[in-house]
Amino acid sequence: MESNGTNENNYHILSAYSTNGTTWTRGFPSDITPPVAGTARLFNEGGLIEHCIVKVNDANYPYRLICNKFHSSSSQTMRMYKSNDGIHYSFMRDILSEKRDSQISAVSRGNSIKIYTRVWDSAHANRQIGVMYIDLEGNITTKLHIVLGDNLYAASASQIDLDRELLLPTWYVGVNTSTQQDAHLECYVMDGEKSKKLDTNINQVMKNDEYWALFCSGMISVNNTQYVAMNVWKRHHYTISGDIQQME
Repeated sequence: MESNGTNENNYHILSAYSTNGTTWTRGFPSDITPPVAGTARLFNEGGLIEHCIVKVNDANYPYRLICNKFHSSSSQTMRMYKSNDGIHYSFMRDILSEKRDSQISAVSRGNSIKIYTRVWDSAHANRQIGVMYIDLEGNITTKLHIVLGDNLYAASASQIDLDRELLLPTWYVGVNTSTQQDAHLECYVMDGEKSKKLDTNINQVMKNDEYWALFCSGMISVNNTQYVAMNVWKRHHYTISGDIQQME
């Protein structure tokens, strides 16, 4: 994502490509026509954030991009786009039109899409992970409900098999608490709505100069080795830094 201020039009979803899964180049390969000429943007429209792309059972449009439309820091709506090549997208519909704060990830499940999203109360406490199901047209088939919590948010889901996902949420209490530097990534196997917490060798924790946004972007499989991509929002500089760690 590209950000240049708090105005919603300054937020843009960007593309990057890789030949090995661990080293990435911003933009598009030379044989690809960019959706927005001269940029790495997927859309000319601003204000689109926190996106994920899933491949679905649709012969004509096998890709769905689900994202949030930014209105303010705690006011976003969820929407969906479709594509025949995974690069050029057209708008389908709003999934959730009420304004809310959520960080999303999704996996394909047959003719449905399973969406994980953060759920919290107005006091920014009791962060929990919710799940909902939509069909390939963006209609809600199972309403949003809680599956994990408390103090978990920003869950990133990666598909394991036809039934299970690996979920990597952030455990964190709050910016103004003494436990801020205890924030870390946790790992769960989700089988339907059942969860099992795993011990991993992910050792990323918050540092003194980092803000609350330690989060996992997802898991990448390269030659049977799993890599976890992470991002950190710096407390004073408001910049995103990236890290990739290997999982056993």
